[in-house]
Amino acid sequence: MPVIVTEAGGKVTDLDGASVLEGDMSVLVTNGRLHEKFLQLVNGLPHSRDYRGLDDGE
Repeated sequence: MPVIVTEAGGKVTDLDGASVLEGDMSVLVTNGRLHEKFLQLVNGLPHSRDYRGLDDGE
C-alpha cells in the first residue's frame, strides 16, 4: 500500500510521522499536501493500540 499511495502523490506514515514500515503499527494516509496538518491534528491522541487508555477515559 505505501508504494501505491506514494506513486499517486500521497503520503503514508505512522501517527507520529515515522515510516509506516518501521513505526508503531498505526497508519496515517493522506493526499500528501495535508499530511503535516493531519499529523499535527492527531499529535498526542491515543493510538488504537492504547485502547485501554480510551476505555479508562485517559
